[in-house]
Amino acid sequence: MLRKTVPIFFLCFFMMILASCSDNGTSDDFPNKSIQLIVAFSPGAATDTQARIISKYASTYLGQELVIVNKPGGGGQVGWNSFSTVEPDGYTLAAYNLPHIITQPLVGQTSFDIDTFEPLVNWGGDPTVFAVKSDSDIHSLDDLVEQARKSPNSITVGNAGLYVGQHLATLLLEDTANIQVEDVPFPGAADAIASLLGGHTDVVAGNLSDIYRLGSDVRPLAIATEERHSFAPDIPTFSELGYPEVIMRLTVVLQHEKALHKK
Repeated sequence: MLRKTVPIFFLCFFMMILASCSDNGTSDDFPNKSIQLIVAFSPGAATDTQARIISKYASTYLGQELVIVNKPGGGGQVGWNSFSTVEPDGYTLAAYNLPHIITQPLVGQTSFDIDTFEPLVNWGGDPTVFAVKSDSDIHSLDDLVEQARKSPNSITVGNAGLYVGQHLATLLLEDTANIQVEDVPFPGAADAIASLLGGHTDVVAGNLSDIYRLGSDVRPLAIATEERHSFAPDIPTFSELGYPEVIMRLTVVLQHEKALHKK
């Protein structure tokens, strides 16, 4: 699947960037140097891992290196704020995450204007999964809900930042299950997972790709999809466990500055 997907991705990517640079009158020798890709989350998490897989093939299809630049913090806002200030010449791109990039401006967490960003290619999605350490005394989502009802805010739930998709999934569960947990935001999912494995937090609200590769180190409790996922059919959905409102999926999109067309 990867061998089929990567050429299509770079074909779309190159054609869109080339068209953008054509408007700017600089397409003849584009790209003639490496291209930076800003990832607004810490190394080792889903977005970063996916970006690095794509970057491995960049030189083959673009003739130049695609350099990953991590700028984590604030649920993505640090990286996207930085991206909003770059020269719009096609040599700096960013990966943005939905719904994060929409929710951040709504709560006043950013200095960028989302209308200045233009999507190029959607490279994938990743549903939210709640998981605990394999030796946790929380064996199911029912256990989590029961404990949270008995002792509000006693359960800590790590995520990749305030108002990212995983945090929103936690808020949805709190609302629909009528519980209160202690949200613990981190610069990225990798940090949230490290906290869980280190015994510093009780639960992680993470991406399926991150949880899946942890194997037997964690116990998945529920996945925020309408139906069970084909990659992890043993993980029950929030819906089948009585919480159909808890649906959350991370979508990663490659973007550049709209000003590239206008320069």
